[in-house]
Amino acid sequence: MTRVHFTLTNEDEGHSFSEWSEDFPDEMPMGEIYREVQKEFGRCASSVYVDTPTGAPRRIGWFFVSRQRYEDTGEPYLRGAWVTLQESA
Repeated sequence: MTRVHFTLTNEDEGHSFSEWSEDFPDEMPMGEIYREVQKEFGRCASSVYVDTPTGAPRRIGWFFVSRQRYEDTGEPYLRGAWVTLQESA
């Protein structure tokens, strides 16, 4: 299984407000996972990378942004979604 970790942020206020993880089948290609989460979280603004021991960066996920509205006031805010992948043993 591939574990996918989600962190939602309010980019206007500078804080996170939700975190969870989900498992996706190993047979599901990275591109298909990308398309699934893009449907939910909007435009991809960037990739997420980590440094490897060799010094070459490795992509481990994406950062998505979308304009949302507060439930109580209806005012808009910019929601960020940090999506990172981890292969589980």
